[in-house]
Amino acid sequence: MKFLIPILMIFYVSSGFTQAQKVDTGYTYLGLPDGAKARLGKSTIAWGNSIALSPDGTQLAVATTIGVWIYDTDTSKELALLTGHTDTVTSVAFSTDGKILATGSADTTIRLWDTGTGKHEVTLTGHVGGITLLQFLPDEETLASGSYDDTIRLWDLKTRQLKATLGGHTGGVHSITFAQDGGMLASNGWQKNMLWDAKTGERLGTFRVELPDKIERFNRFGRVISGALSPDASILVSWHIKQGIRLWDTKTGKRITDLNLKERTGFNTVALSPDGKTLASERKENEIQLWDVNTRKPQTTLTDQMGRVSMTLFSPKGDILVSQSSTDYRFQQIWFWDIKKEQPKANFSWQTRSIYSPIFSDDGNTFAAHNGDQIKVWDVQTGQLKTIFTGHSEMGRSVQYLPDGKTLVSRTYSKVFLLDVKTGKPRITIRESNYPTFSPNGKMYATRPYKQPIQVWNTETATLKMTLPGTATEEYRYLTFSPDSRLLASYSEKDKKIFVCDLLSRTITHTITLQTGGARNVIFLPNRKTLATLSTSWTVQLWDLITGELKDMLTKETEKITSMMLSPSGDILAGVGDDGRVPLWDTETGVLHSTLKFDDGFITDINFSPDGKTLVSNGGQDDNSTLLWDVATGTIRTTFAGDIRHLWLAQFSPDGNVLVSFDEERKSILMWNMKTGSLSATFTNNANRIESFSISRDGKTLASGHEDGTILFWDLTKYSK
Repeated sequence: MKFLIPILMIFYVSSGFTQAQKVDTGYTYLGLPDGAKARLGKSTIAWGNSIALSPDGTQLAVATTIGVWIYDTDTSKELALLTGHTDTVTSVAFSTDGKILATGSADTTIRLWDTGTGKHEVTLTGHVGGITLLQFLPDEETLASGSYDDTIRLWDLKTRQLKATLGGHTGGVHSITFAQDGGMLASNGWQKNMLWDAKTGERLGTFRVELPDKIERFNRFGRVISGALSPDASILVSWHIKQGIRLWDTKTGKRITDLNLKERTGFNTVALSPDGKTLASERKENEIQLWDVNTRKPQTTLTDQMGRVSMTLFSPKGDILVSQSSTDYRFQQIWFWDIKKEQPKANFSWQTRSIYSPIFSDDGNTFAAHNGDQIKVWDVQTGQLKTIFTGHSEMGRSVQYLPDGKTLVSRTYSKVFLLDVKTGKPRITIRESNYPTFSPNGKMYATRPYKQPIQVWNTETATLKMTLPGTATEEYRYLTFSPDSRLLASYSEKDKKIFVCDLLSRTITHTITLQTGGARNVIFLPNRKTLATLSTSWTVQLWDLITGELKDMLTKETEKITSMMLSPSGDILAGVGDDGRVPLWDTETGVLHSTLKFDDGFITDINFSPDGKTLVSNGGQDDNSTLLWDVATGTIRTTFAGDIRHLWLAQFSPDGNVLVSFDEERKSILMWNMKTGSLSATFTNNANRIESFSISRDGKTLASGHEDGTILFWDLTKYSK
C-alpha cells in the first residue's frame, strides 16, 4: 500500500529560484495553489487526532492547516500533500486494511482518499461543527466521526452513506472506543460517557460525573471525562483529573467501584490494556501504577521515571507500555516498558515542552508522536528512533524583501528570520521582542532590547556595528531610518523626545522635544535637514534637524490628520484627514501643493505609485470606491472597476503597472492593472488567511505570509512586463 508520489518538473525563472536548482533548500512544492511556485514551511500541525500511522507503520499522515502531509517512515520522504478542505484539517485515520485514509476538518466535512492512487474519492457531509475525531470500526465496514456539534456519525464505507447519528453530548465529542467485535462503542465528552449499539445507533447508557462549578471553570477540557470500553464491553472505565478512576457495569449502568491511591485521587492519564485486564495510571513522581481490573487492586509499580508522568499508552498487543514524564516543562522523556519483565525497554529524551497525539501502528511495531513542530517515529521492536519529520514550525506571518534581492525578512510571534532567498533557510534569527527595524538600503537593522541601549547590526554578517549611547530605556516606541540610511531617529514615550543619531559618527546629533504631546509617526524628509511628525493631537509638524526647532505647523488641531505618507521621490508629503480630505504638501517649502477631495464621500486610505505621479485612494460613502489621482493636478484620472481594501498594506509592482491587494477574507491576492483599472489575476489560497505580502525587487516573485506561518511564492512574470 503506497500513496502515489507526484512527479514534479519545476523550473524557476525569477529572483531566488534558478533553473534546475540542486542546492538543499527549505522549499516544498507539493499541493501548491494555482499560480504558486514554492512554499516555505509545511504549516502548523493540528491538535487532537492529528497524526495517523498506516497499519504496517510505513506511512504517516499529518493533519495541518493547509492539508494532510503523507510521509514515508522508512525513507523519510514526503510522498504527497492532500488538499481540498477549506479549513484546518483536524483529524486523520487509516482504515484497518490501509486502503482508505479519512480526513476531517474544521470545515465540518470528511474526505475519503484512496491510498493507492492518492485520489480523493468522496466527501461526507452532515456535521454542522468541526470534526474532532475519526475512527474505523473493527467490522471494516463503518467509519465513526465525532464533532463539536455534539454528535457521533456512523458512515457505511460501501455505500458512503450515513448509517446513524448519535447525539447527546455537550461541548463536543472528544474520544471513542469500541468493543472487540465492534458491536458497541463508548464516547467521551463533557462531564459524561455514553454507551451505544454501533449497529443500530441506540443509546444503551449514560455515565455521568458531576463536577463542582469551581473545578476547571475556565478550562473546558478540564470538564471532559475520558474513558475506555473493555474488549468484551462489560466494563466502562472513566477517569478525570479531579474525580479519579471509576469502573462502571455497562449492563446495569451502575458504578462498580472507584480506584484511588493515598498519593492521589485524580488522574491525568489512564490506559486500558487491549485485553482489558490491566490499567496503567500515574502514581506519583517517578512512578506508574498498574491495576488489576478483575480484582480492582493495585498491582505493580513501575519506577525509574523522570519526574511527573503525563501520558500512558498500551501497544495494540499489550506487551509494551509507552509513558511520558518530565522534570522540566522544556524537557520530556519517553519510556518503552516491557510489561512482562516490568522494566524499561528503552527511553528517549526530547527537548520540548509538550508531546501530542501519541499513536501506535496497528501491528504495534511503530510508534509516533509530535510536539507541534516535529514528528518523531520510533521502531518499537529495536527501541530505536527511525526518523524525524521537520518543517512544521512557523516560517513567518509577515514578509518583506530586502533591496539586495537575496534576503527575505519573515516574522513570527516570537522570532524574526532573515531567510536566504536561494535556499529558503534562515541566515540570521532575531528575537521579535527586540523590535528590529531595517534600513532602506537593507544593509543594517536596529533593535531596541528591553532596558538596553539601541543596537545597530550588519544584515549580511549579523555582527554588531554600534551601540547608541544614552538609549538604555524601555520607553522607545519605534525607530526610523532616513531614506539614505545615514540617520536613525528613536522616539522616547517617556521623555516625549526624538533622538537623532548620525550612524557615521555614532553620536546623537539632535534632540527634538515635542511640544504637543507624543508622536504617532516620524518621517525623515529626503534632504536630511527636516523631520516630519504626526502628533498624538493629530497635527503635522516639520522640525529643523540642524537647530532642533519647530519649522512649521502644517495643520491646526481642528484639522485632524490620521495618517501621513511620503511620496517615493520625497517631494510630496500626503496626509489623510478625518474629514476625508488629503492635503499634499511640498516637502522643500512646506507649502500646501493641493488638496484631494472626493465629492461622493471620504477618502480613507492612500498609496503612491513608484514614480510618485499617481496616488490611489479608497473612499466613497461606503468606503468602496477606489480612485486614481494625478498628483500634479490633484484631479481624478480613473475609477477602478472593483473594490480594493486595505490600501495601507497594498503594494505596487516595481514598474508601477500592477497594484497588489487582497480581499476582505484575506485568502485571495488580487492583481490590478493600473492602466485599465481592471482585475487582471487572482491568487487564491483556500487554506488560511493572508497576513502580508511583498514583491521582489525584480517584480517577478510575490511572497505572501499566512496566519499559520507558511510562506507562499507566486509567479508574477506575466504581470511584470
